[in-house]
Amino acid sequence: MAYIQLLLGQTPSPTVANCIIRQNTVADYGAGIHCCYSSPIVRKCTIIDNDATIRGRGAAFGGGIACYPYSNPTISNCTISGNRVYGGVYNDGGGGIYCSYESNATISNCTISNNSAYSHGGGIECDDSRPVITNCLIVNNTAGYRGGGVEAAWSSPLIRNCVLSGNSAYSYGGGIWIWGGCPTLINCTLTDNVATSKGGAFFCDYYGCSNVTNCVLWKNSAPQGHEVYLENDLRPTSISISYSVIQGGETEIFKDPGCTINWGDGNIDDDPCFVNADSNDFHLLPSSPCIDGGDNDSVPADTTDLDGDGNTTEPIPWDLDGNPRVVDGNNDGNAVVDMGAYEYYVPPIEVEMKFTPQALNPGSKGNWMKAHFVLPEEFAVEDVDADRPAVVEPGGIESDYVNVFVNEDDFVEIEAAFGRAEFCSIVTGGEPMEVRVVGWLTSGQQFYGTDTIKITTNTFEYLAVLASHWLEAECGKPDWCGGADLDHDSIVNFRDFVLFDGCCIEVIKQ
Repeated sequence: MAYIQLLLGQTPSPTVANCIIRQNTVADYGAGIHCCYSSPIVRKCTIIDNDATIRGRGAAFGGGIACYPYSNPTISNCTISGNRVYGGVYNDGGGGIYCSYESNATISNCTISNNSAYSHGGGIECDDSRPVITNCLIVNNTAGYRGGGVEAAWSSPLIRNCVLSGNSAYSYGGGIWIWGGCPTLINCTLTDNVATSKGGAFFCDYYGCSNVTNCVLWKNSAPQGHEVYLENDLRPTSISISYSVIQGGETEIFKDPGCTINWGDGNIDDDPCFVNADSNDFHLLPSSPCIDGGDNDSVPADTTDLDGDGNTTEPIPWDLDGNPRVVDGNNDGNAVVDMGAYEYYVPPIEVEMKFTPQALNPGSKGNWMKAHFVLPEEFAVEDVDADRPAVVEPGGIESDYVNVFVNEDDFVEIEAAFGRAEFCSIVTGGEPMEVRVVGWLTSGQQFYGTDTIKITTNTFEYLAVLASHWLEAECGKPDWCGGADLDHDSIVNFRDFVLFDGCCIEVIKQ
């Protein structure tokens, strides 16, 4: 497919979707897509094997996509791979994506891999721009000079929930090269990036700085500064790090005189315990010190609306896999974000569940709704965390107690009891609703079951019944004074009024 050029005066936000753009050779800017004074929506596209070469203006930028100038595209769910730029030393950048001259792209859920630049910014080059890069794989990109994964020149990109791995630069900044800008990295994993001179993960120069939180920097390499190198070439540089894994700790950050390390709280230098780093699986093992090791207050807002709920002010809800971003991974009762791009997450198991009693109304003496679970045969009683309340969704109601026992069929059965009044608080207007009840195993894994109920309020009807039998005595079975004698003490009085809540619960048989 021929390359796409989006110019000033076209539709303000054109959409490019479900396209394959490949094997184009274009001079100067954007061999795949060139956004010029334009802010398109680019989604679900594959942009591969394109070449931006030196002709015309004597420079080449953006092998896959070029955003220049004043362009703010939204790029999502795209594969940008195998693209190249060649403009000679200092005259090219952005093998995958190039953002320059106030072009503040929003890039999410993309794979940016195996792109190359003869000079700088093998994966992404940011030049005088502030892109937001979320939930992306930036892997195996190369730069002949600096910034194998990302270059930030006078730019302050926000990079979150991303993996930067296997990127390389012939000289500086295998993962990221920073010049005069100040990138912010949150919940990123940087590993196996290589620079042949300085700064395996980061290289900072000329007023450059970086803010790093909830990240993992591990097994990056360079002759000087395996993880970070702060250079003072005419102007000092700095880095602020908190709640992150830095291999070798603070001593592994090389700095020239005058440069500053702001070593914050929560940093460790322990092995992050990836599942299989040799196979590029950077998920966390159960033994990882990264689990629940981050800072919840640093989780950024969901500005790109990853979950599609229209709320862009809530914290990011998902990790790089689309699993919940903040969970209780170490089973201590507190949900804390992990370090790195992936949250340690074991999917909940669905089990058989039913509610008892089948009906609960103001005339009954029942005070409890009970959820009964039956676990698969491989589970034992000791596998269930009976000290942790089960929870009703929706509503967030916690159980008063949890009993665990082996039933007559030799399966583990769990009984979670919920107070009648609390259960009635999730009234839905009498329409059937599916209710999910969640419990916990001692491993921290959740189990859950669902049932369908209907909750109604008959307040005025039952108040009328109560009033019509007020102070009536000698109530008895089966009538109990028309159901007004709620405590079944044979008289309708204030005790019955206190017990009255007007709520009826009915389990709907499927």
